[in-house]
Amino acid sequence: MEPTWETISREQDVRPSPPKDLFIGRVTEIEEIDDEIQRHNSPGLEGCISGVRYNIYTPLKEYFRPNETASRITMQGYVTESNCGAFPSVLAPVPPQADPWYTGPEFKYIHDDLPSPPAMTLAILLFLVLMFGVLYILYLFLYRYKGSYYTHEPKHVDSPSSAQPFAKLLHKNTLPQLQGEVRSG
Repeated sequence: MEPTWETISREQDVRPSPPKDLFIGRVTEIEEIDDEIQRHNSPGLEGCISGVRYNIYTPLKEYFRPNETASRITMQGYVTESNCGAFPSVLAPVPPQADPWYTGPEFKYIHDDLPSPPAMTLAILLFLVLMFGVLYILYLFLYRYKGSYYTHEPKHVDSPSSAQPFAKLLHKNTLPQLQGEVRSG
């Protein structure tokens, strides 16, 4: 197959940014490299061009249609048609009547990820009341046997508040000779 040449006129195509040439396709470096390719230091693009966007032209494969009368591209080399690796669908389409998750032509999104603000406020208040209630019950249970003026309960002998003061014990341990002198004298 003979390579095809087409040119871009500067009056017709003013939008592409430099470099003016976009090399697409396989560049074989068997003999000598083309001057344009060597100048841009680019070996070209090899692969599918159906999804390539170049400035305002989408997709770029539209430029390679042979029935255009005024072509806007320069094409050098061979361009072959392919399916670009698009595999056929394995799964058959499911009709809406048989689809259990079909929601209709309009999908109405239900915001069920968070509860409404009043429900969230009520839940937080309920949690706080429950937490303070548990703390109050623990307080009453732990300090019920301490004895207080409100319940008129007597203090137990084993309670730490009925023990001798620490200063008295300290005085007893540090000055035994003085206590002996006081008793003898």
